Amino acid sequence: MNIVKMLQLSTFHIKESTSIWLEEHQRYSLPLIVYSKAEYGWFIPIIKGWKDDVLHIPDDLVTIIEFAEGEGIEWVMLDRDCDLVSHLPIYQW
Repeated sequence: MNIVKMLQLSTFHIKESTSIWLEEHQRYSLPLIVYSKAEYGWFIPIIKGWKDDVLHIPDDLVTIIEFAEGEGIEWVMLDRDCDLVSHLPIYQW
């Protein structure tokens, strides 16, 4: 059995433009894999090699992934109903 850690964050931790980027890059768009989460939100696995193409990933998303990686987290879930984290940027949109 393999148990993984998931970081649950509000979508207010990304810019509106990043939400559009995530919609456009769903599924197998390496270096980052993005899965749609029902009506609102996304699941993003933290995979090795994602930094190989960091210039094409929005900065606010890079900040979240780097934070998750530093905490040993393997998945990020962005959802409008999740809590805000005080030490990550917040964007109103």
